[in-house]
Amino acid sequence: METILNRNTSFKTHQPVIKDHRKFVWQSLRDNPEGLTAQNITDLSNKSVSLISSRSRLNELFNDCLIRIKGSARNPNTGKINTTYCLVSKSETRTMIENKLITLIAEHDLLIENYFKYD
Repeated sequence: METILNRNTSFKTHQPVIKDHRKFVWQSLRDNPEGLTAQNITDLSNKSVSLISSRSRLNELFNDCLIRIKGSARNPNTGKINTTYCLVSKSETRTMIENKLITLIAEHDLLIENYFKYD
């Protein structure tokens, strides 16, 4: 029980920082319509937003259908593939939400099938 209380307390104290980072990531993408990578965002923040936080905030925004993957390219410094993200239009958001709904319905149907498969 103590672990849960500590986690909840930690989350509550970090929540304002997470919101600030998410806002910075979104504004950075808004100001750079050509798209940015997590590393670009970290560099723009003068390292006030860590790479891990940039990646996490990008995942949150992507899962909320507010940004999309624009492409990917090999980073010349690290040799690794970096994903470039950009903001989405309202019509793209609608399409993303509809696709997410289709996926959730399919997963729901599969769960029902698996739960009652052995009746």
